[in-house]
Parts: sequence; structure tokens; C-alpha cells
Amino acid sequence: MVTQGIRVISDGTAHGTQVLMPDGTRVPKVIEIEILPLRPGEDLRARLTVAVDVLDVVADAQILTTQVG
Repeated sequence: MVTQGIRVISDGTAHGTQVLMPDGTRVPKVIEIEILPLRPGEDLRARLTVAVDVLDVVADAQILTTQVG
């Protein structure tokens, strides 16, 4: 039994497919689900594509520069 992680519930159609968070809330606007290649001994990996009106990204970054010539 899965106790955590994303849950995909489907009746075999796009319209009848839901993606749920571990707490049971629905992930809105999922437009694509891709199961990545299975690798022995590793966790299952999936890529979800979601449609968003706004994307707010917060990140720490280090900018590296190089000089050519």
C-alpha cells in the first residue's frame, strides 16, 4: 500500500483521470502525465505537465562567468 506520493486515478480516458497529492487534494490543470523509464532498484519517476496562468519561481543561484580568448 502506498502511504505517500502522487496518486493517479484513471478510468482509461483523459477526462476521467485525476492526479492527487498525498493529502488527497487534486493537482489542478494537469495536461500530461509521462511515466519515465523504469530502472531496477530505483524509485518510479513520472513527469507531470501542468498549465499555469502565472509561474512564480524563487531560487538561490550562483552566476558563473567565463572569458573566451
